[in-house]
Amino acid sequence: MRIGHNITSLNSLNRLNKNNKSITSSQERLSSGLRINIAADDAAGLAISEKMRAQIRGLSQAARNTQDGISLIQTAEGGLGTIQDPNLLRLRELAIQASNDTLTNFDRTLIQKEVEQIKLGINDIANNTQFNGIHLLNNDLEVNTNITPVQGNISTNWTANIPARDLSKTSDGGYVGIRIPGNNPFKLDSMGNLVWSQAIPNMDVYSIKESSDGGYILLGNDFSAGAISDQRINIIKWDGNLNEQWSTGVSGVYSIMGNEVIETSDGSFIVAGTGSGIQNWDGLMAKFNSSGVQQSTSIVGSSQSNPVGYGSEEFNSIIETADGGYLAIGSSSLKLNSSYTDKSSWVVKYDSNLNPLWDTRVGAAGDDEGYRAIATSDGGAIIVGSYNDSTKTSGLIYKLDSSGNVLWEKNISNETSNSSQLTSITEMKDGNYIVGGIVDNNYRLSIFDSQGNELANVNLNGGGSTDRLNNIISNDDGSYTFSTTTGITNFNVSYGSNPGTTYDYKTVNLQVGANSGDNFAVKLTDARTTALGIADIDLSTRQGAELAISKIDKAINTVSSKRSMYGAYQNALEHIHNNLTNYEVNLTAAESRIRDVDMAKEMMKLTKFNVLSQASQAMLAQANQQPQGVLELLK
Repeated sequence: MRIGHNITSLNSLNRLNKNNKSITSSQERLSSGLRINIAADDAAGLAISEKMRAQIRGLSQAARNTQDGISLIQTAEGGLGTIQDPNLLRLRELAIQASNDTLTNFDRTLIQKEVEQIKLGINDIANNTQFNGIHLLNNDLEVNTNITPVQGNISTNWTANIPARDLSKTSDGGYVGIRIPGNNPFKLDSMGNLVWSQAIPNMDVYSIKESSDGGYILLGNDFSAGAISDQRINIIKWDGNLNEQWSTGVSGVYSIMGNEVIETSDGSFIVAGTGSGIQNWDGLMAKFNSSGVQQSTSIVGSSQSNPVGYGSEEFNSIIETADGGYLAIGSSSLKLNSSYTDKSSWVVKYDSNLNPLWDTRVGAAGDDEGYRAIATSDGGAIIVGSYNDSTKTSGLIYKLDSSGNVLWEKNISNETSNSSQLTSITEMKDGNYIVGGIVDNNYRLSIFDSQGNELANVNLNGGGSTDRLNNIISNDDGSYTFSTTTGITNFNVSYGSNPGTTYDYKTVNLQVGANSGDNFAVKLTDARTTALGIADIDLSTRQGAELAISKIDKAINTVSSKRSMYGAYQNALEHIHNNLTNYEVNLTAAESRIRDVDMAKEMMKLTKFNVLSQASQAMLAQANQQPQGVLELLK
């Protein structure tokens, strides 16, 4: 028997301390209702729970933002409703009355006095309809277009001495593109190091993209085929190890050249280029499923029986739009009296089955081009190209709405004789757009806002009449990568604030989600009499009264159209709000399962640890009595 150390007592004390600690933890959970009170309770669970809490609170605020947006829209629509009824309807009633020759000119003069008061009332409503100080129905919120671009700065991160076109990102942070000359596909890692380069016999490759399965889709021209052949364009699918899975051509039409291939959101592949119709070169589009089976083909041009294009056409690039359709960008020349006129920048909208819906031509007296486009959040697109007014060629950038209407158009050039062209565009992290091209025989990067104002620009070394800046890519780390006919450069860009930039409420952007970019744009309108076209109506004569009827009808239709637009906005926001609340409820339930305690289960644990604690105390008392037996030996 030893008395220096009572091991049994120490063990009992250790168990007692552990049980008491467990009791304390259970009591803390039961009193707080939380399973995780400190990071030590569940480090990983705490991190997940905090991220979910940030999302939940963001969703709650986004739901309130959405309701504020609905209130704004209701305010604007209510103002338009008051302008329409009774004001515009009363104007029409008076115009019809004044058109009747049973009235004298004096009678019409009295009617005109009421007309003037109604017009003042309409302007008063338009000028004073506000939401939180934001004017909703007047045009005092126009963008300031008197902006002088500031000088931008770039810092180069790395360069690759590979002249390239059709450069695009890959899922591992690298890039794939086409080396020129030679037209061979290649891959770079994220730092610009060459991973592989592959030549394809008898084929000039013009486009390559990584596919969603980790492989690659390539588009090129088989120069072993005839100049005009249904086998001229060749589409090849590789797996991730560059093994060919399938290859095919464009059947049912004579193909001349393929310029770009993209993978669509449904896993199909779309080819854009040039095909031959009955007698001319026409814009070619072809769609293939993931196995290479051709699903649809479209040829548009003057050689077709129901033309959309107008002569000699070519598509340079293609993008998918949010509605599941596509925009093809290229050039088109009008054929008159058996001869072609100058080319125009040309955009054709297709549905998902490659049925053409509309087309838009932009240009001047000389040859114009459309090179690339980017879809915008409002359903439109911004297109870059070149513009020739017969004296010089300038860089061209313009914005289309979802129906193909030109919203704005800008030309970029410094000199009077040198050739300029804008050939690439991507969206920046701040919502502006960075555009690249050749301006007056120098590589140029320009920053544009959504209204077409050039905020900043920077000239780069190199560039000439035969050079081209082919692609600009926005990277996840905030840098950009561009490919030219002289090499590839990864860089960061910065520019100062522009003193001519003013902010306006012409478009109200609502934050309707918990994350960056979850925006909903509400386009405001001008409902004053000048914008409605009724500021100058005069009912003092019968002729003026008859003319006023048609003007008022147009104003009524305009207001009805705007009210319908606001109604559509409101319906969309209500759907968004319903989704936000549903999302918040489900995410809250998920966070609760991680963070909250199961009270019944925890009470079970507390009862267990209470019993064990009492047993530990009893055993500790008995262990402390054991050394007393030594005294009996000493008697």
